[in-house]
Amino acid sequence: MSRVGDSAAAFSTQRDPRERVVDGRRYLAIEHRGRPLLVAAVCPHKGAPMSESTIEGDYIVCSRHCATFDLRTGAWVRGPKCADLAIRAAEPNTAAAGRELENQ
Repeated sequence: MSRVGDSAAAFSTQRDPRERVVDGRRYLAIEHRGRPLLVAAVCPHKGAPMSESTIEGDYIVCSRHCATFDLRTGAWVRGPKCADLAIRAAEPNTAAAGRELENQ
């Protein structure tokens, strides 16, 4: 398990340096298992910052209510029922700030 972001980022007025805006939506640029991704910056359940989430294998888990999503598809897996998490493939350099998050 690994954390997506530093807990201080959620309370800071500064924007997360990994944040990107694509088609009017906010995403976090990360890299997971060598694959650059853009992951929605907020959880679809209650809007918690996904920068506070953790990665468990191929899943990302929101820290607020444990809504869990598949990093390969964005599909909701477990936790409070909500919409799927928006996940997009990213250009290789887009996720550079996110680095590899998975504990190998």
